[in-house]
Formats: sequence, C-alpha cells, structure tokens
Amino acid sequence: MVMKRKRIVKCLSGCLALLGLTVSCNDELYMGGVGVVPATKAYYLYTNMLGFNLPDTVVNPSTFNVECQNVPWRLDVADEWLKVTPAEGNGEEDTTLVTVGADINPSTYYRMSVFSLEAAMDTSVYKYSQQIWAAQQGNTGTLLTVSCEVPLRLRASASSETFTVDTNAPKFGLRTDADWLQATASGNEIMVTASENKTEDVRVGYIYFDTYGQEWQNSSETIFTYYLEVRQESPEYSLSESSLAFRNTAGTKTVTLYCDLGWTASTTDSWIQVSPSSGSAGTVELSVSVTENGGVEERSGAVNLHVDGDFLIEIPVKQSGLYMDMTESRFDFESGAASRTVSMSTNLSFWNVLEKPSWVSVSPESGEAGEHTLTINVEDNPNTTKREGRVVVGNHGLSLADTLWVTQEGKWFGSLETVLQFENVASSNTLDISTDGDWTVTTSDSWIAVNPSSGHGKAQVTVSVQANEGDNDRTGLLAVAVGGTVQYVNVVQKGRYFTIDRGSSASLPSKGGTIELGIATNQTWTAVVKNQSSWLALSATQGQGDAKLVISAQDNPSLESRTDTIVFTPANKQGVKLAVTQAGRYLKTDAQTVSFFYKGGTSAPVTVSTDGTFRVEKSSGADWLVVATNNNLLMFTAEPYSGNDKRTATVSVYLTGLSGEASEAKMVDIVVTQYSKNTQFVRDDYGEDVRLDVAYKDGAVIVRSDYGEDKDLSPAPGTSGEIGREDYGADQNLEQ
Repeated sequence: MVMKRKRIVKCLSGCLALLGLTVSCNDELYMGGVGVVPATKAYYLYTNMLGFNLPDTVVNPSTFNVECQNVPWRLDVADEWLKVTPAEGNGEEDTTLVTVGADINPSTYYRMSVFSLEAAMDTSVYKYSQQIWAAQQGNTGTLLTVSCEVPLRLRASASSETFTVDTNAPKFGLRTDADWLQATASGNEIMVTASENKTEDVRVGYIYFDTYGQEWQNSSETIFTYYLEVRQESPEYSLSESSLAFRNTAGTKTVTLYCDLGWTASTTDSWIQVSPSSGSAGTVELSVSVTENGGVEERSGAVNLHVDGDFLIEIPVKQSGLYMDMTESRFDFESGAASRTVSMSTNLSFWNVLEKPSWVSVSPESGEAGEHTLTINVEDNPNTTKREGRVVVGNHGLSLADTLWVTQEGKWFGSLETVLQFENVASSNTLDISTDGDWTVTTSDSWIAVNPSSGHGKAQVTVSVQANEGDNDRTGLLAVAVGGTVQYVNVVQKGRYFTIDRGSSASLPSKGGTIELGIATNQTWTAVVKNQSSWLALSATQGQGDAKLVISAQDNPSLESRTDTIVFTPANKQGVKLAVTQAGRYLKTDAQTVSFFYKGGTSAPVTVSTDGTFRVEKSSGADWLVVATNNNLLMFTAEPYSGNDKRTATVSVYLTGLSGEASEAKMVDIVVTQYSKNTQFVRDDYGEDVRLDVAYKDGAVIVRSDYGEDKDLSPAPGTSGEIGREDYGADQNLEQ
C-alpha cells in the first residue's frame, strides 16, 4: 500500500471535518436566512454568514453584512478574545458591515466561539436568530505529519497498523485516550494495535503526539500537541435470509451467515433446532429445522446469534398451522346460469363443503390434503333482485374453514314507455321491452289486444285498439312482468273531437282582407256561411281531419259594420259557430277648434284619421282663411286682422266613396276663430280666484284667472299672430 504523508489537522479542523465542513485560514462560510414578514408591518433581518475560520494571528479582519428593515438587532458575543464591531444596530440602516477579528491564539489547540444575530425587539412581534461560528487555529510553531490516512480506520477484529511520523520537533511522546487502543514508537515508526470491537457501533479513539523543544530527558514543557483520530468499525455480518417461514409439516431450511467475529447460535423454542451452534469469523451454513405443527394457529419463534456475546442477531421463525386457503374470496355472477373455478390449497387430511346456497352447487364437495380446483355452478336467477350467499369449505371438527362469497345479479328490466297514445279509430302501436329474462304482458281491457303476450329477452310487442265511438277519451292498462317485477303502461285513446283556434268570433277591417283559421279534429266536417252573405267567403267548405282555412271579406264602403256566422259541422257531433264582423268606414280629427291672434299666420297641423277618402269644405265668407291638405294633415293659414271683434269660420270634413245614394257623409266640423287686437283671454278652470294679468306690447291682455298657485304663463308671447293651445277651456297652457 502506498503511504501518503499528511499533516495532522489540529482539534478544530478535525471537528469541522466531522461536521462535513471544509475550511482554510481565510475562507468565509455563508448561509442565507430569511425572516418572517408580518402582515401589519414590513420587518426584515438577514445575514448570509454561517461562520469564519480565523488564523492564529489575525492581520486582516473578516467581515459580513447585516441587512435589516424596521428591526433593531444585536450580536451576543460571549468570548473576550473574539472582537466583533459594531455589536448592535438600531434597525434604521438597510445594510451594516460587521468586522470580525481576534486576539493572538497563545495555544496550540484551536478555539471556537458561537454568537448569534438576534432581533432586539418584542419577540411576539418578530422573531429571528441566526447562529454564526468563529474558529481560530492553534499556534503552529512546530510541524508534525503522518503517512497514514486521516482518520486511521481499523477493522472490527483485533488488528494492527503501522505508519511513520515526520516532525521538526526534536522529540515527541505518545499517548491514547481509550483502553482498547495502544500506540508504540520505534524511532519515527508508529504501530497502532486495537482489540476486537464487540459492540454494535463504530468506536473512536485518539492518539496524541506531544512535541518538545529540548532533549527528551530534559524537557519539562510541551510545545504543541497533535492528535490522530482512530476509527474502528463495528462488527460486520450478513444473512442470506432475514426470516424463515415453514409450513405445518416438519422441515429444514439453510441460512448462510457471514461474520467477522466469533459467534454462537441458540433458540428458546423447543420446536426449533439450529446447527452448528457456534463458529469463528468467516462464512458458515446454518441448518434450521422445525417439528410438525399439529395445531390450527400459526406459531412464532427465533434463532438467536450472539456475536462474541456482546450483541444479538435475531432470525425470526414462523410455522403455519393447519390451513384451508382458497385463492378467491368472492365471485360475482350475471343473472344467467354460469360456472367459475377457484383454486384451493389445504393441509387438512379431510375437508368437505360445509355450507352453500340452494341455487349453488360445488364440485367436488370433499377431498384430502393438497391442491384442488373447485367448480362453482349457479342456476339462472329468474328474478330482478340480486341474491347473495356463501360457500364454506373446511373441517367442522377442527373449526377450520375458508369462505367464498357468491353474488348473482337479477334480471335486467329496462324502463318502459309510460303512455301509449291512440286516435279514436282502430289502430296499432308498438311497445319495446328491454330485458334478459322471461316476460309477460296482460290487460283487463277488452278493447286492447297485445301480440305476443309473452317471451324472453328483448322484444317488440304490438298493441292494438278498437275504434272509440264515444266523444270522450278512454284509458286502459298494460301490466308487463319480469320475474315478479311489474311495470305498468297506460293506453290512452282519444274520443271524437272538433275544435277551431279562433274562439267564437273574428273581425275584419272595412277595406276587407283575410284571416287564417285552424281546425283540429279526427272527424270529417263541413263549413257554411249561415246567411250566405256575398261579402264573406271560405277557402274550403269540407274536409277530413285537421285543416287550415282562409276566411276573406270584400270591401265594406258604408258607415255601418256587418256580421255573418260560419257554421262548422263535424260528423256525429254538434256544430261549432264562428261570428265574423266587418267594421264600417270611419273618420275623425285630433282637433275641432283652431285659434289665431290678430296678426294671423299658420296653425299647427290637424290630423285626420280614416280608413276611407275625404274632402274638406270651408264655410262661405271665409276668404281670410286658407285650408291646405297634405295627405292626412290639414294646415290652416289666417290673414292679419284689424277688426274690433273676433271672426270665425267653419271647416267641414266629409267621408267620401260610400255606397248607395249617400256617397259621402259629413263627419267633423272644425271651428276656426281669429281674435281682435284688444282681446282679453281668461283661464278660469282652477278652483281659486288668483289672477295673473300680463300686458303685451301690442296692447292685448291675457288674464290667467282662478289659478291655485302663482305660475308663469309660458311661453311668453312673441310677435307671432297664432294662439296655439287648441283645447282652450280645458286645463292646458295658453301659448301665443
């Protein structure tokens, strides 16, 4: 083996190695930390520093950052040799640079200090603490290295290792801290001897090298002490089997054991034997035997391996008792007859079927120990309900059995139509039956027939009805049964009927036109105009079943409305009457008076409403008034007036194009009034006598009388000669 010379790390470095940390004199270790941020206020305290590794003489201090927000903080440094500044902050700075230094280490041993960065505030508001370590190397006035690996590793068995030491010290001494570990020196060659490790754990000891500055015999003071860690492994062992399981019969199994120490094997269970019972380090085959288990219950024991008497290796041993085991615990069948098989294993000398439902058979029903295949047969389930039972196989005398649960679905019976509809005539319809079982269809109504009335599985049944000669609907019932489950279907047949969708009356305008009428019936029918009026016509006068008719009326050129009746008569039913009314001509205007002020002008239009034609005629002597027609609008224009009294004219509106001798008729008279310059107007349609008199620049006076409140007269009169509030005398504004 190639021996490498390595300098022995002092105590601090060794401990750090155990922690899994690699450091150097000037290295800085960092670790991030995040504080908790409450919802009420933003608090933050953080440092990325985990620790420092300092040399024995600090020339250049190390630094780290403290980041904070709204958090006063402190550093709790306990050791005086460690110099940390500043040691606290008020929390107002975002970042603070902290310097870390140390006094000279007068010792050859490392030293360590741990301090914390903490939030210096009420901990119920914010908590934060981050530990930071600082390790300082011992004084390195002398050097000492070894050629072996560090730490030195030894086997669990008694063993020795040899290595060399290289040092600049004139002399060194040896000592150990464990009674199982010895070290001797021959010059610079060191022999390390360890006794057997009979514990279950790795054990650690240390060899210390005390260096001296003078000759060995004259030395009185140790200059530096170095150490070498020695790790002795725990005993190693392996088993080919971690546990053993036996059937109820006597038997033997082999376990391969490896152990690097001596061992003994034993058991406290009388039904277990193990051979050999002891051995030295190495590999050996252990033979474990069990006697027959004649009971039903499983039994458990163990083989105990004692390694040099200090620790125990246990091999659990289980042995089954008498057993009955089926590979399945449940069978689910459809409704039809079927078979399935199940494997069964048992060590019973005799077994039989102890329990089964009447609709289940088992083959075979008995047997001896061994492997068997049982056939489970189920009969057809004629019902729609699910059924369940169990098959129990075992030995009654030994109270040993295994159970197979058996379920079988009932017949499937799909939902049927709830109603079959028929017209009043003899006819047929179909009913779909969905099932996987036997079915029957029955009825107690003589006017209903079904074919076929029984069957199996899905089918289509023809349902026939006789003609319904009555005026009322009738209802019958079909009973469809599958395995004791019955569904009912209503059979509804209409009686004879006749209806129209217009009610008892209809109307048409004077100009004539058409209307549609719908007939709903299962009868033949006729239709006639009762008085045979020539102005009223039908698109059809007879038919079979439902129909759409068009009723048409000619123009009515008279002022009078006219009416006739259409009579619908279905076969074997009372007739239905429809009164049809046609309106006469009409004419009206939206005003019967028009007023002008003395200045004259043009009035607001008067609208004529009519379904005919009209003409306008002005009374004689009304040359001062012009009447213009624009479609259905009448426009009145008055000349200026200088008289002292008001003047009037009548405009008559005649409805024209009428039939008979009266080819036209006067319908409306419109009175047009023009007032003189000094006319006074009085409004007296309110309940209180309150006057509001307004004088106008032209000399006219408008008096508003009997108002309950002092209201404005709006709009104020201008230069127009029109008085445009047509319904004067009613409760309307007076507008010039």
